[in-house]
Amino acid sequence: RIRRTSLSALIALAGAIAAAGPASAQAFSSARVVKAQGYLSFDKVPPGSAFRMAVELSISDGFHINAHKPTLDYLIPTKLAVAVGEESDGLTISEPIYPDHIERAFSFTDGKKLRVYQGRALIGVEATAGKGLAPSTRTLKGTVTAQACNDTSCLAPAKLPIEITIPIAGPGEAIAATH
Repeated sequence: RIRRTSLSALIALAGAIAAAGPASAQAFSSARVVKAQGYLSFDKVPPGSAFRMAVELSISDGFHINAHKPTLDYLIPTKLAVAVGEESDGLTISEPIYPDHIERAFSFTDGKKLRVYQGRALIGVEATAGKGLAPSTRTLKGTVTAQACNDTSCLAPAKLPIEITIPIAGPGEAIAATH
C-alpha cells in the first residue's frame, strides 16, 4: 500500500511538471546551476594553422558536477560532444582535453570521495584549419552533458549547447590572441 501511494505521488509530480511546461522542468535541471561558454584562442585563424578552443563551465556555489571519468560507473560523466557537419568542414578537431578533477566526500557518499569539478572547469579542444580554407566564418556547435549535485541531492542531467565562432583569416590579415 505504501509503495502504491508513493508511486502514485511520483506519477502525479511528473505529470504536474510536464503540464507546467519547460519553465518548470528547467527548475529541476542542471542547466539552472551550470553554464557553458565557448572561447577561441585567436580572433582569426589562418588556414593551415593549429589553434585551441575552450569550453568554460561555470558551476554555481554549493554544487558540483561529476568529472569526465567519474568514480562510480553509474554516475553521469561530464562530456563535451562537438557536432561535425558543413559548418566544421575543413577543420580537424581533436578529442576534448578534460581538466583535473578534485576528490570530495559528500553526505550521501558514506565517506567515499568522488571525482568532481566545482566552481570553474575548462575543457580544451585542439584543432587545425585546413590549408585550403577561404576567408569565411565557421560556427562549431556542440553540447556539454553535465549533472549538478549539491551535498544532499542531484538535479536532472542537462545538455548545455555551445557555439564557437571561428573566423578564417585571409592572406596577410593580422591575428591577435584572445583568451
